Amino acid sequence: MDAEILQGFINEAESNLPEIQLSILGYAQNPTQIGKFGDSQGLVKNIKDAALMVGLPEVAELCEEFEKELENIILSQNGLTDSQTES
Repeated sequence: MDAEILQGFINEAESNLPEIQLSILGYAQNPTQIGKFGDSQGLVKNIKDAALMVGLPEVAELCEEFEKELENIILSQNGLTDSQTES
């Protein structure tokens, strides 16, 4: 893998991490702030997509798991379950 491409991915991922962290901490302090939590889910998806583009499938898989966990929290906050959204 090209070192410059890898460094670009790392820089992009690192730039998203503070916002993801703040969103999660904000939700932990005030669960009614679920909207910003959804923004974090989008940022994690962006990291996942970038990981796939640069050839890091293991990182993409971790992001996908994280993305699903965020989705589960969002759904539970809205009173929905996975089975209710799969129809």
